[in-house]
Amino acid sequence: FGTPNAGTITGASEICSGSGTTLTLTGATSDVGISYQWATGTSSGVYTTSLGTGTLQSVGPLTVPTYYKVTVTCSFSGLTASTLVEHSILVNPLPTATVASASTFSLCLS
Repeated sequence: FGTPNAGTITGASEICSGSGTTLTLTGATSDVGISYQWATGTSSGVYTTSLGTGTLQSVGPLTVPTYYKVTVTCSFSGLTASTLVEHSILVNPLPTATVASASTFSLCLS
């Protein structure tokens, strides 16, 4: 019972504003006595909100860039490990559509 492996967060790195996605923790230690804690924040390296405790995490709807990390704990050793690289999701603005006025079209009626 040593230090657990924190693994890597995988999933979308860009989404449209107002959308959500699911992130996955891969390669982390998975055994009896292992627990996971997701955390998130809107500034890189600053995680102000705790999320779920599984290997899958639903996020969103998002409107600003958001950052995630996972801390893996072994209850037997009391040791923890956090994902070395945070996962960031860039939020792109929704596209805007413009409609041309009817006066810019030439119509042929037969």
